[in-house]
Amino acid sequence: VFFDTGKWQLSPQAKMELCNAASQAEATNNALLLVVGYTDSVGDEDFNQELSEKRASRVLAHLQQVCRWKQFRTLTPSGMAESDPVADNSTDEGKAQNRRVAVNVLVSKAVDGL
Repeated sequence: VFFDTGKWQLSPQAKMELCNAASQAEATNNALLLVVGYTDSVGDEDFNQELSEKRASRVLAHLQQVCRWKQFRTLTPSGMAESDPVADNSTDEGKAQNRRVAVNVLVSKAVDGL
């Protein structure tokens, strides 16, 4: 999901996409979610780290509270600030793509049969 500059509020579209992703992951045995927040290059490193963590936490809270994703099926959310950009931070379009939270669906083979 994507965010406005300096913000961590979820758009109505993002809320819908998150619940759709949770629904799809729910259908997979042993699926775990890893939530990782990112920022663009606007702002200093400390601000961006905190912002990326707030974004990840907001997404996780929505997944658990609204989409009913079980807490025990979630890995600790993390913020990566402006590291690992997916687009060029020198353009407005690139910055918009970097202001994101990635929800990764992981399948744990270690808990098979439990």
